[in-house]
Amino acid sequence: MIGFIHGFMGAPTDWDPILEALDYPSITLDLQTHSSYKAIKEFILQHPPLYLVGYSMGGRIATQLMHDLPDHILGAVLISSPICQASGTKEMRLAQEEEWRGCLKQEGVERFTDKWYQNPLFKTLQNNPGLLAKVQAKRKSLTPNCILSQLDEFSLAKQNIFWDTRITFSHPVLAIFGEKDKKYASMKCESPSVTRQVIPGVSHAVHLEAPTRVASEIKHFLEVNNERHNSPMGTPHPI
Repeated sequence: MIGFIHGFMGAPTDWDPILEALDYPSITLDLQTHSSYKAIKEFILQHPPLYLVGYSMGGRIATQLMHDLPDHILGAVLISSPICQASGTKEMRLAQEEEWRGCLKQEGVERFTDKWYQNPLFKTLQNNPGLLAKVQAKRKSLTPNCILSQLDEFSLAKQNIFWDTRITFSHPVLAIFGEKDKKYASMKCESPSVTRQVIPGVSHAVHLEAPTRVASEIKHFLEVNNERHNSPMGTPHPI
């Protein structure tokens, strides 16, 4: 089984093209419903041991879950998500997050979303106006409180695992980055259990821009690691 965790302002439906391509027993977390880390842990523990797939903020959550629930997580695919210590300082990150909070409170969800997707991280998504419009329309349907809750509850500045020590992974991890996402594609990790895969021609929103390729990489990761766990593809753990 796989548990999918979407990114900031995302939705479970972001994963639909990948889920269809994989055809594998899966659950998707909705961070509007499971709006706290405690709720996510409780939800995960209601299911048998599983793999995680997380995008960006969802990948950070997956990394924390591997650390906190080592016997319940089989491995993870981290998409556009840190695999090394955060750059800068907590104080710098908190200041950046506070700026975004101020933007949301002063200018509203629509303008906040427009500004968010003007970030250079989304360079190739900006060059696909049809897809960008669909993504932004979903995000603009969120309430200010929902966005603020995600900023507060899943703040990178508050995740000590990315600041206090060098990140190590004991689980098998596939880290997927977009070639045009210069900030994340350059990240390296010394843990031997981490495999990096760079997807050409796309930037930060890899799973939205290249879902078929991402699904193929996830499937290969599962095939390799299910052999190690002696659990054939397509045979879910009993619920």
